[in-house]
Amino acid sequence: MTDFAKNVKNKLNESGMKQKDLVEAVREVYSGKLNPAVMSLAINGDNNVYPQVKIAIAKVLKIQF
Repeated sequence: MTDFAKNVKNKLNESGMKQKDLVEAVREVYSGKLNPAVMSLAINGDNNVYPQVKIAIAKVLKIQF
């Protein structure tokens, strides 16, 4: 598990937010199409995901990317 994935999961646990809530929040920040599978890949550190998705996740959760 990457540091980014650990930070995301910790922040989700701390805030009580579920991954589906995160998807909805990121959709408001990210300008491209986004589905839960892409979010899962991004959260788990897949390097094939557009960095903008990870940046949007970090922005929503207020964590470092």
